[in-house]
Amino acid sequence: MRRFILFILITNVLGTIYGWYYYKNQLLNSPFYFWIFIVDCPNSTLFFSVALYLTIKGKRNDFLNFFASANLIKYGIWTCFVLLFHRSYFFTVNSTLYSAIFVTHALLVVQGILFANATRFNKYCYLTLLWFFVNDYLDYFAGTHPYMPKTNIEVIKILTFSLSIISFIVVYILTKN
Repeated sequence: MRRFILFILITNVLGTIYGWYYYKNQLLNSPFYFWIFIVDCPNSTLFFSVALYLTIKGKRNDFLNFFASANLIKYGIWTCFVLLFHRSYFFTVNSTLYSAIFVTHALLVVQGILFANATRFNKYCYLTLLWFFVNDYLDYFAGTHPYMPKTNIEVIKILTFSLSIISFIVVYILTKN
């Protein structure tokens, strides 16, 4: 089991690095102070990697576990939805790449659900909502969301804000079980 957990940790670190690379053009065309809000999915896997590493070392941090789990669930679902919603844009560009991105982001949701079960809720977990809402605001009012077609952006905006609440509630419920 320990080897499997180390495999999960390593794949998430590698996914974080690739994710930052994936966003390189958007990062280079954006002010540096927005960078942390642009790379949502790579940040999710980074948060998870740090939380998992601390857990492996016996230094579990329930806030970080909660935060990582909620981010994995939110951005995993968000990415899968956006890829399908704009499938004619993404899958005609590079179907192999975006199929892999779809599968890996679906797995983020699974990781988030499983990891949430190893977490206890505390008052600091509410900071997750603050992070989500600041990030959502910047995505749709300062334009930091990932590059994608602007067609029906309002649908994606509503989904994004909804997922902030839903993913928080899901992780909250899972920590109570």
